[in-house]
Amino acid sequence: MKKLFVCLFAVPMALVLVGSAVAADWSFYGSARMGTWWYANSNARVGLVGPDAMSTKTRYHSDFDLSHFLQSNARIGATVSSGDVSGRFEYGASGGKANIRILRGTWSFGPGELTVGQDYTPISWTWYSNQVVNADEGLLSLGLMYAGRKPMLQFKAGGFKLALIQPNVVTSDGDAVRGVGYDTDVVVPKVELAYRQSTDIFFVDVGAGYQTYDYTDRNDENRATLTSWVVGVGGGYYFGPGYAKLQLNYDTNGAAYGLARYAPEAVFTSVPDAGGDFTDPTRLGAALSVGGQINDMIGVELGAGMQRYTNKQAGTGYDIENNTYALYLQFPFKPADGVTITPEIGYMDWGDVEVDVPGEKTNIDGGDTTYFGLYSRINF
Repeated sequence: MKKLFVCLFAVPMALVLVGSAVAADWSFYGSARMGTWWYANSNARVGLVGPDAMSTKTRYHSDFDLSHFLQSNARIGATVSSGDVSGRFEYGASGGKANIRILRGTWSFGPGELTVGQDYTPISWTWYSNQVVNADEGLLSLGLMYAGRKPMLQFKAGGFKLALIQPNVVTSDGDAVRGVGYDTDVVVPKVELAYRQSTDIFFVDVGAGYQTYDYTDRNDENRATLTSWVVGVGGGYYFGPGYAKLQLNYDTNGAAYGLARYAPEAVFTSVPDAGGDFTDPTRLGAALSVGGQINDMIGVELGAGMQRYTNKQAGTGYDIENNTYALYLQFPFKPADGVTITPEIGYMDWGDVEVDVPGEKTNIDGGDTTYFGLYSRINF
């Protein structure tokens, strides 16, 4: 009798679930992406860690290498909608293994939307550059402001977004902060705000982010607060078949915040000083792209990015500065719907890491890279 009752209950529940699935509108998609790149590296392409690495002894020989790989952002996913509720999931191929890129649901109500789950944060503006090297680099870590896809609660109304995001808590052994025996205490989530105004011929973006949490040593005696913030502004203008886009951004403790970094590690590492307070490395970033369509099949884009880092480490006595630059030229070719083949050539200069120690000043060559190759993508 008990089994019969379970069966009688399960059948109508299954019918309800099937009916709900049928009523929803599903749309699946995928994108296979391959990178084929030749890199000519010169001098020291190496992250500098701690005072002992502040020397000219750390060097790599110049080399020339091929990188031919399935990109980590190759993806497969789906969107689904049912009335006022919609959702999306997307899996990537990081390291050749499936990983969740996006998994979120959205409820549309009157003047706004509520999003729950993992998606691009409000200040992760990916549309300023189409640079394709390094698995669609897009100048995201070479000048732009990019915080990635994170778990969050987001409210959207018109062009305004407000999100409460999972904090980027870095342990004492992490790359963004160095300490010994510290525990972390987090009270509030990371917060981001963004606003966009757009028309058919131009758009303007304004955004900011804030994060804070504490470190306490093993004896629970010394306590230090690590606070990060970022601001950015950008815009674009469309003229006929062409466009121009520019973004400027500035941050403090950006690596601890979780912003993409592409520079020697010592440049952006937060270090506790003698009083237990953290240094506040800063970064000024800028990115510019200009391009358009030559004809129905071939386009062109020229882009450039720069970053200036400053890190005054009172605890170690080091004042560190570094400027990095990037430049690329590409010709996207679209022979059929969903098919894109993009030849690209570019240059990335990691600049000199200027280390000012009391009584001594050292310039460490960060090296540079020239690259060329192809980006191949088929969307299905």
